[in-house]
Amino acid sequence: MRSRTYLFFALLLALLVVVGAQPFTRNLLPTVQKAHATNVSILLIGFITGWNASTTKNPTITVHQDDVVALGLRSGDGAPHQFLLDGDNDGVADTADCPTMDPCSTTFSTTTITYTFTINLAAGTYTYYCTVHPTSMLGAFTVSPVSVGATTIPVNKLALVAPYVVFAGLVVALIGTIVYFAHFSRRPKTICSFSPNARSICQFRDHSNPRVYLHASLGMTTRVRPLT
Repeated sequence: MRSRTYLFFALLLALLVVVGAQPFTRNLLPTVQKAHATNVSILLIGFITGWNASTTKNPTITVHQDDVVALGLRSGDGAPHQFLLDGDNDGVADTADCPTMDPCSTTFSTTTITYTFTINLAAGTYTYYCTVHPTSMLGAFTVSPVSVGATTIPVNKLALVAPYVVFAGLVVALIGTIVYFAHFSRRPKTICSFSPNARSICQFRDHSNPRVYLHASLGMTTRVRPLT
């Protein structure tokens, strides 16, 4: 009965140690931040000679996947213009898939309009045009992969698992040691004392047999063993 009690407390101790270690295991693996869409504001002023011709002509636009782009559009020369992003790379001549495949604005003039769209394109480089003046008003539109805001960290899986293997081994060894001593500490013990007249008195210690006396006469060989 006592050995079962020792085993119970050993298992309880192991369980408490494992549960207590759980908060620390969360820090073993690198935390990767979730990506969040970014609101991007861009202003393009249309000239027949090029977008933003008075500053940086036909600038390269760079965004990330899932970004929400608020595109401000205005004519700087009074001529009508229309923005189109060639998302399927089939050329500006095909406007039938505008805006389903190719994000595109309405035609605009000197009054600024805002065209808002979400970047649902694969990462890569595309071309944006003015559908009215496609040969002079065009530029590169780069879509970068989703940014997670973290650096890739190589993970040594063996190094992560090793502490748990060692810990499990220690727990098993602890339980085995407790059970071993709990079991063998209950084995009967025999203690013998011999008198000068060759009479031996042996004390047999057991929970069920507190004392056992055995006598041996001179010249006899007596085997002392626990009684069953």
